[in-house]
Amino acid sequence: MQLQYLERILLIAKTGNMTEAAEKLYISQPSLSQMVASVEKEIQATIFDRRSWPMKLTPEGECFIRAAKRILATNSSMMEEIHSIQVGGNGSIHIGASIPRCRSIMPHVLTEFRRQYPGVSICFADGKSAEFEQMILSQDIDMAMGNVPSNNPEVLCTQLNSERYYLVANRNSPFAQRLDKIREEADRPDYRFSLKEAANESFILLSPTRSARIAFQRMALETGITPKVSLEVYNSDIALEYAEQNLGITLLSTTYRNNSPFPYHTPTLSFFAIDSKYSLRDLYLLYDTNCLLHPAKKTMIDLLLDAFAPPSTGNV
Repeated sequence: MQLQYLERILLIAKTGNMTEAAEKLYISQPSLSQMVASVEKEIQATIFDRRSWPMKLTPEGECFIRAAKRILATNSSMMEEIHSIQVGGNGSIHIGASIPRCRSIMPHVLTEFRRQYPGVSICFADGKSAEFEQMILSQDIDMAMGNVPSNNPEVLCTQLNSERYYLVANRNSPFAQRLDKIREEADRPDYRFSLKEAANESFILLSPTRSARIAFQRMALETGITPKVSLEVYNSDIALEYAEQNLGITLLSTTYRNNSPFPYHTPTLSFFAIDSKYSLRDLYLLYDTNCLLHPAKKTMIDLLLDAFAPPSTGNV
């Protein structure tokens, strides 16, 4: 049943006069009567008592009018909500991103995004980079930051930057103090250390299926060491917390913006770059082509791309 039919029947009920309603609708009275008869046939009930003047609703008609008002109100609310989403007023954006990326990238982006779209909620989904393309295609997420580029034309892919793995240790530990002294003497905060420097340390690592653990295993094979894994955890936040408690050293993949220097120290931790071909990997932004049609989602994409844009080389 068309919504237009409900609106016309509501007008007839309000006027109590088929001819007057037809005039207000700019249609003929016979065509309006035929439409009402068609609806009554569909619901198998009479809506109007045509013997009265003005026409009155039958008990079934009163039920129909109540339902028609609810349907039209729901439709109006739905259209308002859809319009609000289309102009970016509310709704949600689902982003696939690992915990380290949420920590190192998103705070810089979310401040500006929240200023422009305070009503849009952001939902993060953890996962493996290899899974993000399919998650976008199945509409579980709108976009993702991962290390595996897209091979599907429906998923656009742009390289943001590169990520580097760092050894992370309690800043006051003998291990961190020894390596900090080496790079201070070299006057190179970005000094790259061989994994052999940590051959005798206890490691806090993610599970063997996670990309960080796989990269670590490749670096260990490359340098010929057999690391001691004392703790195996399921996310990097736990690994960092244990490293802060000086329970071992861990491996963290960290991304930073082109215009922002990497912080090699925090009050409790030291970060050491690793000298290995497996310590560096590309970072991509993947997103559904439909995201470009949604103002808020397009803004999120633009903010992420701007965060990694090369610094301007123009003359000042």
